[in-house]
Amino acid sequence: LGCLYIFIGPEIGLQNVYINQILKQRPGGHEESVESVMDRLKSTTSLFSHNTETTYIIRNDLEIMKNEKCWDLLEDITERVTLILTFTDLNKKGKFYKKFKDYVVEFEKMTTQQLYKVVKSQLEGTKSAATYFIESCDNDYNTILNNIDKFKRCGFNKIDKFTTDIIIQRIEPGDIFKLLDYIIAKDNKNTLKELNNLLASGCSELSILSMIGNRLQQVIIIIGYTDKPNIEEYTGFSKWICKNILKINKIHPNGLLQALRIVKHYDKYIKTGVLDPKVAVMSCVLKILCI
Repeated sequence: LGCLYIFIGPEIGLQNVYINQILKQRPGGHEESVESVMDRLKSTTSLFSHNTETTYIIRNDLEIMKNEKCWDLLEDITERVTLILTFTDLNKKGKFYKKFKDYVVEFEKMTTQQLYKVVKSQLEGTKSAATYFIESCDNDYNTILNNIDKFKRCGFNKIDKFTTDIIIQRIEPGDIFKLLDYIIAKDNKNTLKELNNLLASGCSELSILSMIGNRLQQVIIIIGYTDKPNIEEYTGFSKWICKNILKINKIHPNGLLQALRIVKHYDKYIKTGVLDPKVAVMSCVLKILCI
């Protein structure tokens, strides 16, 4: 039957594991927005009848959270379709969350004990060595998989503290939320420093772009209601978030829309293999800073 999933939380790597499992049963792909597939969600015409099993994956579509007229359709999509909406962050006090909370699956970072099973299944070594490795990866599932791959490529089958320090650079881990603030504040120096730290620590490039796109859409929404005294009710974001963004943002409205298009372009470049992920993320951020 048709099914709606709403994945939220910072553990994007684990979200992708579940998405890939769904795609094995019902093939599909990424789409720009719910609006772009609206007709396919409800259509029963012969034009789409051959697509008996289709999955649409849509990341951080903030517009659907405002478009209440479309909400009923999300609960009544045709049985041919699986729709997966993913959000890095979702306001649990907002109308959208309250309406669809039964469809939400939250992906928080896994515990060291949970991740130990993942590491132990692929690399030999003591539990203390595996724990050190996991915590060096900041308990991030995607980072752990990337670094396990590095171990194997380097010919290491056994994990220990010494080898972990060789494979994983011991650097300042970086803070994605600081990066987002630096970008909209057009703080070039701190933006590049934070971005380099995130990339060097193994943070997913697609995750970084997703978070940047999410923040840009957030700023666009908030700026649209600056004249409202109860801005939090219109935007779905807390008054503190609205106040902070309005205070630090230095990108003009047209520039925000341009920046959002830039993010979408580079997201596509990564997914289609046109550019190396790290090159794509760095180029994207530099273009936004130059707006």
